[in-house]
Order: sequence, then structure tokens, then C-alpha cells
Amino acid sequence: MKRILSLIVCFTLLMSIRTYSQTYDVNKLKEKDPSLFSFVQDWLGTRYRYGGVTKSGIDCSAFTKTLYRLVFNTEIPRTAESQYNQVKKQKAVVSKKDLETGDLVFFRTNTESTWHVGVYLDSGYFVHSSNKKQGVIISSLDEQKYRSKYLSAGKLIIVTGK
Repeated sequence: MKRILSLIVCFTLLMSIRTYSQTYDVNKLKEKDPSLFSFVQDWLGTRYRYGGVTKSGIDCSAFTKTLYRLVFNTEIPRTAESQYNQVKKQKAVVSKKDLETGDLVFFRTNTESTWHVGVYLDSGYFVHSSNKKQGVIISSLDEQKYRSKYLSAGKLIIVTGK
């Protein structure tokens, strides 16, 4: 009986970890930032395509570049590494606890030369173009795969008045 109970607990934990990224309520953004809310709603589910820059397929850094251009009226570099370097150059690196809506979050993937980037929403969640299987999704920084690969976060100068 103990073994069965342990298996049930393990299965429940695994299922909650597996579906963690689906627990963010994007409607929370509606009042906070209507432009960002509309953008995220429009792009969720868009397929991932390495080197892609359109709604028919987009990679992570093109997604953040497009988001910044359309939501914040700000041009940022094309690659995740260049976006990270811009944040460092502006001396705008922030700690995880100080993240604000619109901040870029950076990750190192499997190799030193592979980067990943997303845009922080709030409450520990960020939006990004994830991979071929998931496309544009909202994920939690607390998910194991993002917690273990987290590198840094930062603010970019945002030009308003759009």
C-alpha cells in the first residue's frame, strides 16, 4: 500500500511539473499592459523555426525583437547573445527578485555558444519561442529546465510614446 501511495504521489508531482507552464493566466496582463497582453495573445502557439522571423515560424530572439518593436517601440539586436551584450553594455542587469514586466531573461542551453531569451511577464513567468514542439509559450522560471539554465536578466531602454 505504501508503494502504491508513493507511486501516486510521484506521478502527481511529475504531472504538475509537466503542466507547470500552463498555469499562468495571461489575462493578468490585460490591466497591467494591454499592448503586451494583445501581443502575447496573438503570438501564443506560433510555431518555432530556427532563423524564423514571422508568424509562420519564429525563433526566440526574433520573437523578443518583434515584441520589443511592436509593444515597446524599441529596436533591439537580432540574436539572443547580442541582446544579452546590449543589456550588459547598458549596465542594466537585474537580479531575479527585481524582475519587472518587459525585462529580458537569458538562458544558456546545452553548449556555451547556445543562448535562449524570453520576455518576463510577472509572478515568475515569461513568454518565449520555446522549441519546435511547443512554439511560443508561457513558462515559469521555476521549471527545472529553466531554473538550471538561467543565466541573467536585464532591462533595455524602452522608448515610449507609441
